[in-house]
Amino acid sequence: YDISPPTITADSPSSGSFLQNLKLQFSVNEQLANGEITVEYLIGTADQNSPHVIPLQESQLLLGSHEVLANELTTLVSGAGYNVFIKGKDRAGNSAIPGEVGQLHYDIEPPVITIHSPNTGQKVNHTIVGFSIGEKLQDLTIKWAASQAEEQNIILPKKYFLPDQYNQVVLPEPPELVSGENYSIHLAGTDMAGNIAETQIDNIEYDITPPTFKTVSPQNGSFQNHTNIAFTITEPLKEGQIIWNAIGGTTDPLSPRSIELSSDELVNGMSTPASLTNQTALQDGSIYQLSINGIDLAGNEGSADLANDIHFDISPPVIQLLSPDNDAYVNHDNIEFSNSENLKSGKITWSRSGGGVDPTKHEVNMKEGLLASGTHNTGELQDLPLVSMVDYKVEITGIDLAGNSTTATSSRTFHYDTTPPALTILEPQSDAFINHLNVAYTLSEPLQSGIFQFKNQTSSVVGKTMLQGNELTTLNWESNPLSSPLAIVDGGTYTYKMVGTDLAGNTGESVEITNIRYDISKPVFTITRPLENYVNVESITSYYLNEDIVSGTATWVRTGGKILGPVATANRPQIMELNGNEMLEGDHKNILFTNSPQLNATTVYKLTLQGIDLAGNESLPTSVDGIAFIPALSGNWFFQGAIMTVVWSFEPDEGVDDQSKGTFSQGIQMGTKISNQEYGKYTVDYSKTPWEMVYVMDKSGQQRFSIFEFRDNLHMKVLTKDRKKPKNWSDGEIMLYEKR
Repeated sequence: YDISPPTITADSPSSGSFLQNLKLQFSVNEQLANGEITVEYLIGTADQNSPHVIPLQESQLLLGSHEVLANELTTLVSGAGYNVFIKGKDRAGNSAIPGEVGQLHYDIEPPVITIHSPNTGQKVNHTIVGFSIGEKLQDLTIKWAASQAEEQNIILPKKYFLPDQYNQVVLPEPPELVSGENYSIHLAGTDMAGNIAETQIDNIEYDITPPTFKTVSPQNGSFQNHTNIAFTITEPLKEGQIIWNAIGGTTDPLSPRSIELSSDELVNGMSTPASLTNQTALQDGSIYQLSINGIDLAGNEGSADLANDIHFDISPPVIQLLSPDNDAYVNHDNIEFSNSENLKSGKITWSRSGGGVDPTKHEVNMKEGLLASGTHNTGELQDLPLVSMVDYKVEITGIDLAGNSTTATSSRTFHYDTTPPALTILEPQSDAFINHLNVAYTLSEPLQSGIFQFKNQTSSVVGKTMLQGNELTTLNWESNPLSSPLAIVDGGTYTYKMVGTDLAGNTGESVEITNIRYDISKPVFTITRPLENYVNVESITSYYLNEDIVSGTATWVRTGGKILGPVATANRPQIMELNGNEMLEGDHKNILFTNSPQLNATTVYKLTLQGIDLAGNESLPTSVDGIAFIPALSGNWFFQGAIMTVVWSFEPDEGVDDQSKGTFSQGIQMGTKISNQEYGKYTVDYSKTPWEMVYVMDKSGQQRFSIFEFRDNLHMKVLTKDRKKPKNWSDGEIMLYEKR
């Protein structure tokens, strides 16, 4: 019999606990017939399945202490607050007094903690942080970590354990950081249920070094007509200003002028000279001091003076050309001019405006003293390569120290000529033979005076002829004599040279022409063979020529005798061109011309020699008439008799032109040989016709006498008698010999 209610006691956890595991420990004072655990939602994250009833197992109904892991027996919601109590009945049916645990907080999720300051990649010059806590914590730490530095953990005060957003948290014991080092910031906390969370931000550069600035442009004391500047910064800026502060010159009522740097300028500075994006106009004539202020991304402030004594000038300089006078003729490039102020650079430009051809624009950059304010002369400058006979326009421009260019160009035009005139003798040429006083020459420009000089190369006597009138102005003097002829002598060898002065006073001379042979004498032929009215063996000729010739002829004309062949052919003159050595000065003895005529025996000819010398003088014809052509007597002559062939052989004595004396032999032809030869001497008398021949035999001393004539170039008609001369062709037997 039992009427006492059982007692169920909740041992743990205690009310108000934050738990990751809902582990319930309880005890009963007697065995129960049944029992259950009720988990009922109170606060926090909603639990739609509440309440959760968990029946006690048989073993858990026994007398004693028991343990139940409630979150494994039912699905609870993390973040929810529950009221937990245990109920049951004993075996007598008495209901137990419930064992109530009270409110428990079930939490299996890590707390939400967030760092919102500084930001990833930010530069800072402090250790101030900002963060948010999503739920109450039981501990909270922060650390700064770097690859090359020791980690520094800092325990935060409990006031930051409560859920909230905390800005500008100044750490009670800030870490000792290295300027310029990159850090990661780690924030770690444990919530009341024991869940741990950690967050971090990376690439936080700790920087306590102020930014520095370096001037690229302008330099101290510079002059400029613009607001271009260039400077470098050691790191990007968060904000910055360029200050133009007037310290002299024209008053600037808006000084100092503070110019805010643009976003790009804050990051990159000004690597090349340019005007600031927000630059305002400066005061012309003011002298400025240029400075910069800036705050880097970490908040460090820096400032610097960039340049002092910057002269701001936008007024153009004035340059005035003083000489030469406009349209003047000069043979120099000196000019005189004045500057209204000191210049940084200046330029004198010479450009063609007329006259000759000069495509080049000549520019002289002024240096040193020519750039100063005042009057100047360019006489000490190097001469320019200007072109003679060109009209030039001279212009002077300049840029002052601030870079302002002249706006009104000072210019003048003049005629320039410093090049000596070019004189070229075209005719005669060196080594020429001339028979006239003509000359041909060219001038590069008109002359005011000139001479034609000639010198005898043998006597070294120099003569001069003054050029006159159009001889001075004709640029291409064709082959004509000068108005004052050259006084040169026939047979002399000369040099020619021209000397002239142009309109600007420049003197030039031609190349000397040498070995000019002046010859107005005709060449002379003297014929010594053939003789007038006499026989001549073949066309052998001897003559004397008193000078070299460039062309000549030997003309053979029939004047008598018999005609062999057609009359027209026989009477046609045979004109033979002389060649090579035949035209050289000197004796030409017993020669056969390269171009030999076709002459015939029994015919009488006239020979005429003519020629033209190197100077072009033509000789008078030199002639010999009455030339009876005979073939050469020398050699073998054959008479074909009835029973034998008689052979006469003639070998003229050396030096006998007409072959009228020499050795004679007579023999009999036996096959191809000549036998029974008898030798002697022969003489011929060509002074009368028929011609007479006398033979004296060596052994017998016997004399024989013949009369003979040539029938043609290969046949000789002969009548021979012993001991006396034949009277005529009827005084004996005529024999016809043939030359073979």
